[in-house]
Amino acid sequence: MDTKSEVAADKTQSERKPSWRFFLTFLGITILHLSLGASFIVGNIIPYVVSYIRLIGKDTIIKYADGIWLSSMATTGFGVSMLFTTYIEKVLGLKKTILFGSLIQSVSTLVSYFTIRSSYYLFVITEGFCTGAGCAIPYVVTVSCAMKWLPHRKASAAGFVLFSHGMSAFIFNFVSTKFINPENYQENEFIDGEAYFNQKDLLARVPKCFLMLGGIFLISQIISVCLISNPKEEMNVIREDTITVDDSVESGKENKAFQENEAAIQSKNQPNYFKTKNIQEDDKQEEMSKSPTAAASQKETYFRLYILYIHTTGGELAETLACRVKFIAVFRLQLRSEFKFRQGRLCLSSFRGR
Repeated sequence: MDTKSEVAADKTQSERKPSWRFFLTFLGITILHLSLGASFIVGNIIPYVVSYIRLIGKDTIIKYADGIWLSSMATTGFGVSMLFTTYIEKVLGLKKTILFGSLIQSVSTLVSYFTIRSSYYLFVITEGFCTGAGCAIPYVVTVSCAMKWLPHRKASAAGFVLFSHGMSAFIFNFVSTKFINPENYQENEFIDGEAYFNQKDLLARVPKCFLMLGGIFLISQIISVCLISNPKEEMNVIREDTITVDDSVESGKENKAFQENEAAIQSKNQPNYFKTKNIQEDDKQEEMSKSPTAAASQKETYFRLYILYIHTTGGELAETLACRVKFIAVFRLQLRSEFKFRQGRLCLSSFRGR
């Protein structure tokens, strides 16, 4: 049962006015996710990457179909890294955790300048798995931070972070294309039914693109770490001696009656209140102190990974199923129409026979 003191505490928390730290935090989250979401530009740069590796690199048998490994490994790294995010935040804190994950992502992008020149599979590890693993750590932490700043609008806070994350691909698609292919070259070499680029000046800019992207990511992430912060913990303690008493005699009597009633309720429910509070604190502490091993042994962890897999691969499956259901519905409608048409012809022929 909620007491009036708890209701008053909630009202005090909801009336928190945005401070300058609030706006700086969300500015930092925006800058950070404009770099973290750039991993979604894989679909835009994969024609240049495959053309470079085939014509200049060592893996000459690579085709466009092999580009799926980049997005698959990025999704795998993202999901695996999420298992350790809470534990890392507990050990390092907010800023160091964001910096740790951001450095993994930006350094992996910079290292891709070397791996793309040696082997496609090493490039998949650095630009795919490592980049996805690095993105997951700041992503989860900043969503939690945004929800702390907007405790009564958590959906809006998470939506803002996701919007910033998605805008990154929209921006860096144009940036990467303008950097690699400013002359708007077209594919002019056809091998086994697939078209590739063979312009040397274009292909020479492909590895340098990752140096450019990695440098932008690193600078923006360092700036964002300096801006992001958690809100200060507010201790909303309501005591009996802090209740304001109005100057009028009537309001003074009402406040006195309220104090006596409140004291009676608290003295009556004090053992159960402290017991419930201790249980909630223990449960919260136990939840926050789960190690990666303990998290890996729970069913909820695998369920979340399954949801993540469905989220990334379910689109094509859903589209296929929708097409099949639509085909079956149209086929049944045609059969029904044909059946009614034949039935009408039989009725008409029998009527003529009479």
